[in-house]
Amino acid sequence: MVATTARTLYLKAARYRSTRSNFQPMALESVILSAWNSTSSTQPLVWPELDAAGNHQQGNEGKRHWFINLVVEKSRGVSVRLCSYTPSEIPTSMPLDFSVKNVGLENTPIMDRNGDERQLVHVVHAHIYNQVVVIESTRGAGNLDEVARYITEIARLFTSDNKYPRIHLNDVISKDLKSAIKAGGGAKAVELALSQPKTSSRSVYASSLISAKKAIGGTDSLVLKWENKSGSSLKIKDVEKAFDEAETYDEIDRISISLRNGETLYLGKHRIKKTVVIPQVAGVGAPSADQVYNLLYDYLLDLIKNHVLTGDGQLKSATATP
Repeated sequence: MVATTARTLYLKAARYRSTRSNFQPMALESVILSAWNSTSSTQPLVWPELDAAGNHQQGNEGKRHWFINLVVEKSRGVSVRLCSYTPSEIPTSMPLDFSVKNVGLENTPIMDRNGDERQLVHVVHAHIYNQVVVIESTRGAGNLDEVARYITEIARLFTSDNKYPRIHLNDVISKDLKSAIKAGGGAKAVELALSQPKTSSRSVYASSLISAKKAIGGTDSLVLKWENKSGSSLKIKDVEKAFDEAETYDEIDRISISLRNGETLYLGKHRIKKTVVIPQVAGVGAPSADQVYNLLYDYLLDLIKNHVLTGDGQLKSATATP
């Protein structure tokens, strides 16, 4: 029997934090290609940046670094292999060779001192098309905000705009969210949870949580609840905004919506995603990259066919999104 592995593919939409009234975002695949095609080695693609000699900057040894390791052009967008690693975890006897275009990853995984298998370099496969990204969920590779930050830095380094606005990759919420709220008699309450926040945030909801947490010293977690007990419902547009910010800002750990009929909605249930089962390559214990790329691209085409996306890689206006 052929061994298989399950992967979840998520649809993400690019969103920008910009105060420039004339800002026009580049197609994300153009950002990737501008970087990939401008260099014959990987060294310039590593972020945080390496020094001129190709060494890690002092103080960055414990930070997760990212680089592009493969780009495959398709008729609609590009498939890309994004890799991340932490310099302090790479043995000096097994250095990554950034002088080449495709860094060899055959040096991972290794066995740690406890005899457990440990990955040195984590891989994320994605398909990027205009303002949307179809990406696989991979444990250990870092959160999605890091991927978006890396693409932002690539845009600033390899395009003419060195102040390119910060990119966020948000979940796309299926249009059944509003229908689910209405079917449940409206939203009675919204709860947001916070554990380890930053000291400040641009999120309206996260800022409220951070301020409340500071009020009582020693608090390591906080739940904030908006509730209407009078029999009427919370405004749907405000509930959708809370969903938006829960996805956009890492400070918010969890959101739930309590409906009048007693049901509870959670963010994960209403994300646009697809779980696939992929055969593993014999002796490797993982699917081939080509298999993953094909599934990502096929899912993108399905989303276009089913009118979730336009043919040029934009979200349909009927889809409830951040």
